[in-house]
Amino acid sequence: VAQALAETQVPYEFVRVDMGADEHKMPELLAMHPFGQVSVVMPDGFALYENRAICRYITEVRRPGQYASPAQIVRERITFEHAAAVEAVGFHPAVLKYCGRHSGKCNHRSLPLDQVSLDIAVAELSAKLDVYEVILETYKFLAGDEFTLADLCH
Repeated sequence: VAQALAETQVPYEFVRVDMGADEHKMPELLAMHPFGQVSVVMPDGFALYENRAICRYITEVRRPGQYASPAQIVRERITFEHAAAVEAVGFHPAVLKYCGRHSGKCNHRSLPLDQVSLDIAVAELSAKLDVYEVILETYKFLAGDEFTLADLCH
């Protein structure tokens, strides 16, 4: 989220939360993120949590002073949502599976390394990356010819 905010030049204040000391479970932080996790942004006092929701919000507010036709706005939004959905349901799970198998940790639990599972995870991730190569042969970025937060989410 911090990278997305910096890339779009949306001003923000970073507040460190000591997860090891369970600061994210304190009542004042649970009031902002009821699941007791990070990240949270507070635009105009409105608590918005979950990285993908925050990135979607940034996408909506990132273009002050720029004008586009309603059709162009809808096309841009749908193209972004498409690329973001592909990341959420296709790419991200494959990365998590690979990272978990590669490091021996899945869901914050230590598991023994399993070469067969690692090979399957590598093949799955490689197949996803092959599709991205095809997309990037047609477009400069994942959601078209403009850099968007969908690219950052990956």
